Amino acid sequence: MTLSHFAPNPDAQTAFPTEVPVLIVGGGPVGLTSALLLARQGVRSLLIERHPGTSIHPRARGLNIRTMEIFRSLGLEGAIRAAGASLDRNRYLLWVETLAGAEIRRIPVNGGFDEARPRRV
Repeated sequence: MTLSHFAPNPDAQTAFPTEVPVLIVGGGPVGLTSALLLARQGVRSLLIERHPGTSIHPRARGLNIRTMEIFRSLGLEGAIRAAGASLDRNRYLLWVETLAGAEIRRIPVNGGFDEARPRRV
């Protein structure tokens, strides 16, 4: 893939390779994991992300078992658990219209998913 049309100005493209075997768009959990797994296999890739940093808001409440197995194989389990440790005190998972908007649904995170009830908006 040629990346010249992605560069905002001609000088900026010199910081990136002009061709890569794999272009990964998005630095979320899937993009970052893909980049790590490809690098582990010796495959060159370039990950591009539109945001300059990470979100201050949690992007995931939990990981399934297989996902954590993959992160463990990459040596990331401890860091991931440490990053999510402050969420252990959370009692509910909320669905809201916006961060300051109306609450749509509230689910206890202590395993009581069958107690979940939609809330009227």
